[in-house]
Amino acid sequence: MSSTPSVSEIVGELARDLLNPGSSSRRSGRSSLSLSEILEASGDEDRGPVDMFERASRPLLPRRVPGYSKDMVHVGVDTSTRLLATPYADILVSALSVSGPGPVELCDYPSLYGEPMSCGPSPPPFIYVVPHGAVELPEQEGVASVMASPSDLSQSFISKLADYARLSLERWAMEVPVEQIARAFAEAGRRPVVMLDGPIFISQGKGVGNLMVQRYEAVKQLESAGVPVIGVVKRVERSFILSSSPSYSRLLEGCGLSAPGETDSMILQRLTSLGCVDEVPGRVYVTPKIIVKGGDGIEKIVEYVIMMPSAWQKLGVRSKVFRLEYTEETLNMLEEFNVDPLQAFLGDSLARESLEPVSVSMSDRRAKALTSSLRALLAKEVVGLGGRLGYESEVELRGLAGEGEE
Repeated sequence: MSSTPSVSEIVGELARDLLNPGSSSRRSGRSSLSLSEILEASGDEDRGPVDMFERASRPLLPRRVPGYSKDMVHVGVDTSTRLLATPYADILVSALSVSGPGPVELCDYPSLYGEPMSCGPSPPPFIYVVPHGAVELPEQEGVASVMASPSDLSQSFISKLADYARLSLERWAMEVPVEQIARAFAEAGRRPVVMLDGPIFISQGKGVGNLMVQRYEAVKQLESAGVPVIGVVKRVERSFILSSSPSYSRLLEGCGLSAPGETDSMILQRLTSLGCVDEVPGRVYVTPKIIVKGGDGIEKIVEYVIMMPSAWQKLGVRSKVFRLEYTEETLNMLEEFNVDPLQAFLGDSLARESLEPVSVSMSDRRAKALTSSLRALLAKEVVGLGGRLGYESEVELRGLAGEGEE
């Protein structure tokens, strides 16, 4: 019989420790995280040097949608975080989901059914506790304490803690369960492609932070095992990659557009509205490939994808914009099979009658469902022991309960 506690046992014990600090003996588990580790996690967009990777004469290029390939298997990876505020501590819960063809879940961490650590050995914590005041919590499996002074606590700090949690989960996923899953598909004669939510690294102009280096190294580890990895970035509002490239800026000028210092999202919107491309239903447009360098030999290739809704889709459906990120090694691996990263991406989206990659979307929904359940379970335990919730958390949970009852 396994000695690993279930998620409900972990959550219940954490609730008791919060309301009765110091009453439990210390157990083998995770050590506290330092403040510097958390603050190093940044969600800022890329600011590294960029240049064109391929020659092009236009800023947007039309592409055909490939047919669905049964040999290629898309393995989606995504995470979620949610905050539960209490008078005793701010508690961030996180979760990871890996999805495959079907789509079906291949790995959930933590698992709400059976052992929470069933995806592989040595996973990172999935609960982060920021105590209010001098509260010492016993060490516990799956839980990490983050010690911070009241002056450090802010919405920005919680946001960075969420970034840290997601980066830690996704790095571990690539190192352990995803590599095992990809190997199993390859042994069955399939061609796995990992679709990772978010960038493969972010450069802040002064280099790449330690967490991002670890993420990049996890990508390279999968590639060394023969598994290509494509980062899918869904939020591009704060990105300045296109305007940072002098060569791409010249392509814009050829289309009658001057956009110094504009975000990538604004540039792409202006390109379509100015008539530089014909908005044909169901058509796909991409930017030429651009290389972004992060220093110390770390670099990536990026391209933006604009997917127009098909004629059969209902009115009001807007076009979707994604940024694809990958290394030259992934590009070369895919080209050996006469496929490029864009075709692999479209094979998981438009070829499956979706305006977003199905594997990543499935993982996104499952991870959000996991964190929603975790937060609700923890809130129930705290309230059941006579504790209180923070005002915003209580209002939000009551609203969600009301929606579920309707």
